[in-house]
Amino acid sequence: MSSISLMDIINKEASLGEKIFGDNKAYTIVCINNTCSIFNKITKEELERHREKYFVVIGFSKKIEDSMKRLTYGYLGFNSKKYESYVEKEYVNYYINGSNIDRNVYGSKYQEAINAFGEEINKSIYRDNVLQQIIKELKNYVVLSNIYILQEFFNVLYRTMLINYYVWYELYGNLYKKMLIEHYVFIISIMNYVLKKKDFEGEEHLITILNKIVNIEIIA
Repeated sequence: MSSISLMDIINKEASLGEKIFGDNKAYTIVCINNTCSIFNKITKEELERHREKYFVVIGFSKKIEDSMKRLTYGYLGFNSKKYESYVEKEYVNYYINGSNIDRNVYGSKYQEAINAFGEEINKSIYRDNVLQQIIKELKNYVVLSNIYILQEFFNVLYRTMLINYYVWYELYGNLYKKMLIEHYVFIISIMNYVLKKKDFEGEEHLITILNKIVNIEIIA
């Protein structure tokens, strides 16, 4: 990590540097440089302390999401190819080749990969942290799926904003709903965790939205 120097501040905005310096420039410069040095030292130590936890938790969630997106785009591509230009570039091949795959075989391979992730996570000391990250991703797809539901009522507005209604409805809407379901299944089946109301504390409205999309039970 590079340090923040006083020159960085001055180069960014000369007038700000003048205000910072005031009349007692030499003393102020020393104080600022000392403060920046301490801040960078603290930041570096905090990053080192949480580096492993961060990379394990985020790494697992990204691998899981990647597997789910590969599966989902493959299934979407099985039904249609007309939205290729809207597909995330790293998943275009899965979308294009969707009609060429054996869905049962592909689904089986996906399940094997997901099960392997789950086994590794459940043995990890960061299991609870990964679970919270997956729940966070679930909530994200609840919100995105709700936007998809609202799109049915506000398609005229979206058209005026140059957003293709049918692309949204047929591609993104199905993508978000499928990703939501896959995250939910991962939580309850792979991590053996039942969602509770406390998981939605301060976000209780998401439970209502979730029940509109998929009928699930959130225990007290």
